[in-house]
Amino acid sequence: MNELVARARMSARSARSLLEAGDYNSAISRAYYAMFDLARAELLDIDPKLVEAKTHATIIRRFSKYLVEERGLPRQLGRALRGVFDARLGTEYAQVVATAEEAKAAVEAMELFLDGILEVRGPSD
Repeated sequence: MNELVARARMSARSARSLLEAGDYNSAISRAYYAMFDLARAELLDIDPKLVEAKTHATIIRRFSKYLVEERGLPRQLGRALRGVFDARLGTEYAQVVATAEEAKAAVEAMELFLDGILEVRGPSD
């Protein structure tokens, strides 16, 4: 299994646990990193140079371009990644305190994203 996929799965488990524990900001952060690592794994499969980026926004743009636009992944996956990225920025840098509803929405977006990508990747990853 790809190391990035393994990290994504671990972050997803953490996001679910943190949501259940009521640590909403951390649940959003872990949900985002699950998605981010899986997006990087997908880009790595296309071209290792695509994961060489200085910002997370660059990875998100590349995911949208190479996987959504060029390879036909559902647009909702790109929107989910961008949405949880924005939520994470608010909780980590703008000192926003996330609500249970916001954290639940982030974890649900993460589940949609992971299911969509892992379905295409197959059971080996």
